Amino acid sequence: MAIKGVSEVVRLPRQGKIRLGIKKEGDTGATYPTPTDYFVCPDEVKKVFGDKPKELKIMFPTEDESQWATQHLKCYSAARGLICRGDGET
Repeated sequence: MAIKGVSEVVRLPRQGKIRLGIKKEGDTGATYPTPTDYFVCPDEVKKVFGDKPKELKIMFPTEDESQWATQHLKCYSAARGLICRGDGET
């Protein structure tokens, strides 16, 4: 059975991720992030903006910022996910 108040939330599907860097392999075999001067995009985005786009045109899903841009300090646990959220004062 669905959870009331959570399952009714409609969200846009994630089509892919746009990243700010790539992973490189070090001498020991471990990978580490390395920044790039371009956006690392899925193939669908590369077809429109090129292989190494430095600018992307975006559109927000609604005029209501509270639906897509929350402004909270958040604390996450590796096992439990989000464990608290605050405003920086209380």
